[in-house]
Amino acid sequence: MRIVGLTGNIAAGKSTVAAALAAGGLPVIDCDALAHAAAQPGRWAYRRLVRAFGRAITVDPSDPASPIDRVSLGALAFVDPAARRKLNGATHLPITVALLCRLIAAWAACRLVVVVDMPLLFETGAWRATRPRVLVDAPEEVRAARLRARDGLSPAAAGDRIAAQAPAAGKAGRCAFVIRNEGNLDEVRATAASVGVAVRRGAWVHALVTPPGLAGLVGAGVLAARRWWM
Repeated sequence: MRIVGLTGNIAAGKSTVAAALAAGGLPVIDCDALAHAAAQPGRWAYRRLVRAFGRAITVDPSDPASPIDRVSLGALAFVDPAARRKLNGATHLPITVALLCRLIAAWAACRLVVVVDMPLLFETGAWRATRPRVLVDAPEEVRAARLRARDGLSPAAAGDRIAAQAPAAGKAGRCAFVIRNEGNLDEVRATAASVGVAVRRGAWVHALVTPPGLAGLVGAGVLAARRWWM
């Protein structure tokens, strides 16, 4: 099974590319969606987040079943590196396990190609398990403008979110495809469609010459997850 890594910094337009790839028939695993599901009240990541930050990060600290205040927690993590490390430490293991379950299901269903949509593909080291890799990029001023328009952020807050992520320039060299998104959605979708065709090409050969490696897949996931064990 070919595991394609899809990534991009905040407001670069990664979701647009992911939707285009999915529309072209490629299964896409959205790690943001996995994170959101894992952080629901009562779930594993929820308990780890509350243990790491206390109930002050919930909407109603007096309610044991109150959901996480994602906006406040995200704002804190973007400006405080220590808080960001705590957030990552609390969530990455549950997300890794959920991702492995989805990958195993795709493998069992004989999927030739699956796309893993992961914002922190390089930061977590997960890029090593993917090939090829696709980076969605846009100029910093374009991304800042999108953040201000989309989320109502001040210029300073938008800048904090952009600065909190590793620059895309350092990731491009490890990606087979770089999709520039400066606002022409039709062009971005067309480029994504061509990338989808390219990653399908040779997928049968990849499946034949690569051993199933289910044990290896699980083992690699466990080793990666140990990094985030609290």
